[in-house]
Amino acid sequence: MDQKVIWDFYQGEKDDVFSNAGPRLSFLVNAAIKLTSAPGKKVLNIGVGGGYLEQYAAAKGFLSHSLDPSEVAIRKLEQKGLMGKVGAVQAIPYEDETFDFVFCSEVLEHLNDEILHSGVGEISRVLNKAGYLIGTVPYSETLSANEVICPCCNTKFHKWGHEQSFDKNA
Repeated sequence: MDQKVIWDFYQGEKDDVFSNAGPRLSFLVNAAIKLTSAPGKKVLNIGVGGGYLEQYAAAKGFLSHSLDPSEVAIRKLEQKGLMGKVGAVQAIPYEDETFDFVFCSEVLEHLNDEILHSGVGEISRVLNKAGYLIGTVPYSETLSANEVICPCCNTKFHKWGHEQSFDKNA
């Protein structure tokens, strides 16, 4: 299944799906503030969603950058005056040790094992030595409960494109 098709759909036609994410994303930015003062700290948000995290982080004094595979998402973000690059977690287009924080909220569950492994390595590479990864994933999701079938080609897939389930042991 082509994840990009799903991401572009939700970034473009159904971007209202992100409208309830504000409290979760505010919590993440506030967690970063508790770890260090915000002014001048560089953050990377992987997976733009509706751009709320970037806007909130910038308002709190962070230098906010974004990465998303969807050109639609990055274009919308840039229209709001925020910085972003089209790209993938397994090949982050930033220099080593660029960021103080990397946010990755509701993203990792979309990655297969190979991309997840390389993506975590890339996140580690772009974080500075004292940097933090802050994120969220659905907890203990039963992937088959959200499986659907395409009526045109009979392909089964998770309706949100999830490929991973995480629990306290993962």
